[in-house]
Amino acid sequence: MWQPEKEFILKDGRKAVLRSPEISDVEKYIGFLIQRAEETDNMLRDPDECDRPEEISDQIRQANGSAAEVFLLCEVEGKIVGSCDMSRKLLRKIHHRAELSLSVS
Repeated sequence: MWQPEKEFILKDGRKAVLRSPEISDVEKYIGFLIQRAEETDNMLRDPDECDRPEEISDQIRQANGSAAEVFLLCEVEGKIVGSCDMSRKLLRKIHHRAELSLSVS
């Protein structure tokens, strides 16, 4: 589900922008994923598994067009510093369940 930009001010006075990603964000997002994966073993992907522009482009298109998924990026000074992906289940009996992925610099 595509979301409009939301700006907010951080405690240090810098402006942050929370928004849905665009296809033009793919390379910048890959850099963010690689940096996160190099910092810890607790990420879903290893650093060498992060450079998949086609897969990430598909993820962006799917999330932005979905009624059951939200994918957001947080930028500070033009740099991606966080990402969040949340999807809910569509079946009635598990409609209350969701999956959440969160990564922050």
